[in-house]
Amino acid sequence: MSKTGPHMASKRDFKAFLSCLVILLSVILVFKQVSTFEFLNFDDNVYVTENPVVMSGLSVESVRWSFASTLGGHWHPLSWLSLMLDVSLFGPDPSAMHLVNLGFHAINAVLLFFLVNHVTGHLSVALISALLFAMHPLRMESVAWVSQRKDLLSLNLGLLTALLYLGSQGKRSYVLYRCSLVAFLLALLAKPTMITMPVLLVLFEVALCLSRGHDLGRLITVPHHRNKIPYLLIALAVACLAVASQSAGGGLRSFEDFSVLHRLEIVFTGYVTYLGKVFWPFQSSVFYPIVTLPSGLAFGSLLCLCILTVVFWNVRARYPELVLSWLWFLVALLPVIGFVMIGAQAVADRWTQLSHIGPLVGLTHLCMRTLPRLRLLPLCCVPIFAVLTFYGLGAWKTSESLFSKAVQLNPNNFLAHTNLGAAQLAPEQLKSRVHHFEEAVRLNPTYPEALNNLGMVRAQEGRFFEAKGYFEKALALNPNLAAARSNLIQVDVDLRAQSEGAREYQY
Repeated sequence: MSKTGPHMASKRDFKAFLSCLVILLSVILVFKQVSTFEFLNFDDNVYVTENPVVMSGLSVESVRWSFASTLGGHWHPLSWLSLMLDVSLFGPDPSAMHLVNLGFHAINAVLLFFLVNHVTGHLSVALISALLFAMHPLRMESVAWVSQRKDLLSLNLGLLTALLYLGSQGKRSYVLYRCSLVAFLLALLAKPTMITMPVLLVLFEVALCLSRGHDLGRLITVPHHRNKIPYLLIALAVACLAVASQSAGGGLRSFEDFSVLHRLEIVFTGYVTYLGKVFWPFQSSVFYPIVTLPSGLAFGSLLCLCILTVVFWNVRARYPELVLSWLWFLVALLPVIGFVMIGAQAVADRWTQLSHIGPLVGLTHLCMRTLPRLRLLPLCCVPIFAVLTFYGLGAWKTSESLFSKAVQLNPNNFLAHTNLGAAQLAPEQLKSRVHHFEEAVRLNPTYPEALNNLGMVRAQEGRFFEAKGYFEKALALNPNLAAARSNLIQVDVDLRAQSEGAREYQY
């Protein structure tokens, strides 16, 4: 036994190395095209191109700004520092920043492989799960959009948190435990939505016990979970900071805007939507506006969630993968599911980074280990996802291509019309530009950016009084919109010049 032990360990290590190599090469092959992509006119201007602090690179002052800033209603200092480091190393180069995103995504897939392999003990399950996660079309948004560095960085540190925690419990190592706490804090500094990790750690422990045939009794005792208290305290502190930042930045929607009943409708339909996207990742868009839901849809979604919960719970003894993946999915989505409303989007593909891990891993394990007749199903899905992602990424190359697709999918998408018009700068596109700005204002008369953009077009046409009205409306809705304030000052100058020219003509 002693002779074969090292040999078997060496063989497992070699297989793990090959698996990591397959994951890395697959991610590079599918996503390498992002190196040719441009910055987008949606958030990338706020995060990079029009942000003087980020464009100045890393410095003592920029570090201070990162921890103090609530720009855009978000508090994520580590993400700011990551973008600043890019600028310091490569300059404001969209190619380099996209490649850094690609690198983080590849590392995340490898970390997930090690995590699943550690928990399940099945290398094949870990490999296919990591590939399904990495190739899934809903990963496009976070990789192809520089501003979403925070999603990739947060997930990176979140997976590292779990790996270090599980390692500390197996080896009884306080060093690994403390490193896990540091990684968790950094994950929250990258993006606060990782606050559900303390609960997810419990699910990891349950899965680990089941895979190794250990008794689950100790997991239901309070003393066993005392080591989660520091994680909970860190999560609570960062959650309070995040909510305060959103409130200060105007991103937090009040209950006057959206009632409790309306929020619950969004929650129930959101869960079903995100679940559907695991299996049907088609027709994805950069922005999904909040719409009035058809009568009965929310109730039907709630009924569907209840039925699935009851079914998975009743088969937990035979198929524990199902209930664990279901609980992961429900818990991981809590910060972004919509009860605490932030922004104007109903759902977002990037918010599935953490939540989709549960269903993808659980179903892969179910098919490959528990239901061997279906073991080829997850393997067949890998190339399908890869092809969909490879060809779907093309839409993210420019702002115009991205928002053209969004308008095509949903002609009532006010933000897509706004940004598409802003991307059409060629003189021959003026008519189309005006059309999209007018559509944006018609669809959402309270969207300040759309009002400001339409005002600029009217000013260019010499319709200064009309332009002034749009700028004033935009500022009434958002007094901090600097572009509208600057445009209002300019249009007042133009009106005075026009008035003086008319008086001179009369004389």
